[in-house]
Amino acid sequence: MGIKRGVSLYSYQQSEFFRKMTWKDQLREVASNLDGADGIEIISEATIPNYPMPPESFFFEWNNEMARWGLKAVTMDTYLDPLQFRDHVMTFAEAAEHIKYDLRLAKKLGFE
Repeated sequence: MGIKRGVSLYSYQQSEFFRKMTWKDQLREVASNLDGADGIEIISEATIPNYPMPPESFFFEWNNEMARWGLKAVTMDTYLDPLQFRDHVMTFAEAAEHIKYDLRLAKKLGFE
């Protein structure tokens, strides 16, 4: 087994920010122009629409596009901001629930 290559969609942040590429365009770019790269890394907040509550249609679209281009979901980076609420610091229980939710979300997107 040789070294495998992957790409972080974060690499395309500028193109996404300026609305030149969508996440679908990015997957196509990786599959079409980066020979041998088939692993995909995403940052949840940057790639998943309406994170943390994406529409159900996103899961279907994501998994179809990954299969279409022969790509593998390798890493979903997430962040835990204990100060995300204006009225309190996140409790350990809230943080644990947030992490569990992200793990379930990652699984639905094909991340092992």
